[in-house]
Amino acid sequence: MKFNSLLPEMVVLDIKESLKFYVDLLGFKIEYSRDKFVFLSFQGSQIMLSENQDWWTQTKLERPFGRGINFEIKSNNVELMVKKLNEKNYPLFKEIEEN
Repeated sequence: MKFNSLLPEMVVLDIKESLKFYVDLLGFKIEYSRDKFVFLSFQGSQIMLSENQDWWTQTKLERPFGRGINFEIKSNNVELMVKKLNEKNYPLFKEIEEN
């Protein structure tokens, strides 16, 4: 597998809950996992998730995490992703639009 040049690693509170969102809901694929860590891919996008470990964070984590960051994830069927999110009543910050 080719690794992207920039590969974000996001801290999460519960890796199992995060996998329900990224894998079960959005369709990401687990490429590699170990205790409290997972490497995921989706149609060329790649991310890593790491369950919160005190030694990694520099300050207290408060929800919502990731404030001030935006990730673009390309999909060949974004309408299906949005449909799945809507079916689970997952709140969208903004409606999808084509640019």
